[in-house]
Order: sequence, then structure tokens, then C-alpha cells
Amino acid sequence: MSNARWNLPGGKKDIQPIARRGSGWANAGMPKPWPLYRLTDLASATRVFVTEGEPAADAARSIGLVATTSPHGSKSAHHADWSPLAGKEIVILPDNDSDGAVYRDAVVGITMKLTPPATVRVVELPGLPPKGDIVDFLDAHDTVEPDALFAIARAIQSLADAVRESSQREANP
Repeated sequence: MSNARWNLPGGKKDIQPIARRGSGWANAGMPKPWPLYRLTDLASATRVFVTEGEPAADAARSIGLVATTSPHGSKSAHHADWSPLAGKEIVILPDNDSDGAVYRDAVVGITMKLTPPATVRVVELPGLPPKGDIVDFLDAHDTVEPDALFAIARAIQSLADAVRESSQREANP
């Protein structure tokens, strides 16, 4: 499955699904459940970052993180096949808005019910503007230097580690 995406004036977007149907392509979505974005990257990963939307997943990947998302936005998490994340450590990087919270809660609920359940952490990236995501977080650090990008990835990994440690302390006082 793929999407054709047009960014329209005023921050709007038009997304049309394109899927293989028989021997050709159609302007239609795939049958449900939909595969996760960048599915082939997930098999060997132990920690997977989940974002809301492909551009955010690509931003996470640009700094070396294994990242995925479900197709079709924040209200469609329940239409995806999350089974490839069973037993993995998942770090959700939610958008800084109400849709991000809805998506975060849906992904937590779904992945905790996998067999075996995923270990789920939520990392709220610091300093995000309203409606911001990891794309905005990286833009705020405005660098293309490999060492700086590596440091940003390390900082995000450390935020995830801190959430895990906090969760373990709360579960095992």
C-alpha cells in the first residue's frame, strides 16, 4: 500500500490511498488489517519508536531510530496489524495535541494486548509547540551534523530509558 499526498494551502492535506489489486494498482486502500509503515525494519528491532504519521516516523528514522506508524492517521490505529510488535519494547512519541493523546492511548491499549504483550513507554518530547511532533523537535535543533544527530537520538533513547526506570520503580517500590 502507498499513499499519494498533496500538501494544500492553509496546512491542509489530501491523502489518497493506492493499493495493489490483482495485477494492477487502484485508488483504494488495502483490506484491513493494514500493515505497519516500514514493516520490514521491525523484524530485527528490539526497541521500536511509534509516531503518529509517516513524516514523523521518517524523521525518527533520519536520526537512526527504528520507527513505524499505522496508516491513515490518529483515528485509525485500530485498523492496523500491530502483531509484528508483540514482545518488543515500544516507545511512543505522541504529537502534542488531543489527536496525539487519542493515538497514544489507542496504541498503548492495542499493543498491551498482543501475545506476548509489548513493553510500552511514552516519551513526551520536551519543548514541542502545540500540535508539534518529532519533526518539530528535530527542526528546533536545526542541525545536519552527524555527531549532533547522534546526540539527539541518544537523548531521545535516554528519555525512553528514564521512563522505563521510573515505571519499574513504581511497579517494584
